[in-house]
Amino acid sequence: MKNEQIDQEVFNTLKKLIRKRFLYKIEQFVQYAVNHLPYTEPTVRSSIYRLIENNVIVPSSCLTRADILKNTTRNAIYQFIYHHPGSILKEVKIQFNLGNHETRWHITMLEQFGFIRSRKIQHFVALFPIELESSYEEVLFLLNKESVQKIIKLLEQRVEMSQTELKKALNLHHSTIQYYLRPLLATQLIFSHHSGRVTKYSLNHEKLGEIKEVIRRLQQKKESN
Repeated sequence: MKNEQIDQEVFNTLKKLIRKRFLYKIEQFVQYAVNHLPYTEPTVRSSIYRLIENNVIVPSSCLTRADILKNTTRNAIYQFIYHHPGSILKEVKIQFNLGNHETRWHITMLEQFGFIRSRKIQHFVALFPIELESSYEEVLFLLNKESVQKIIKLLEQRVEMSQTELKKALNLHHSTIQYYLRPLLATQLIFSHHSGRVTKYSLNHEKLGEIKEVIRRLQQKKESN
């Protein structure tokens, strides 16, 4: 018998246990399934580990993966993160007018069941769809920032600009401009070169195009699911 069929039978059996709304450990899952199915303990245990690995069930949770997005607020948070990869906890909290505890609870559920993942970047906890390639996390975190978006837009309109020109155009402090230029250079979203004594910055159109294509593929994958 194929693993997929065994896993489905084990899952259907465990759902009866999970629906009782108690928090169960793996050994309790194993014992319950063995008592209700015609499979050996090693077969049941292997099936349960596959279900856990695929985030279908989570030990010590009274929910299954199919339950997670039934919550309207949690579903909306998931959609928001999918369309705004690199958002931080505070942005989610403000967007949905939630308290700290409720925000973290929804994020924890989405992360535990494999819908999203989090990563600490620049002292912030950034949130990403699980399908996103991890190599693009830092650059998408940057592009989610309003000031970065303004810098990119200016550099799209002009061939190159100095820090002073960016400061005047955006009405930002010199140190703030530097704060955003450093990671933009590090992620190769922009180039820099010296023009006399002045450092000029220009947009890496190839890199930006690559990022836009990543986002397009991500949205396309979301729509096809």
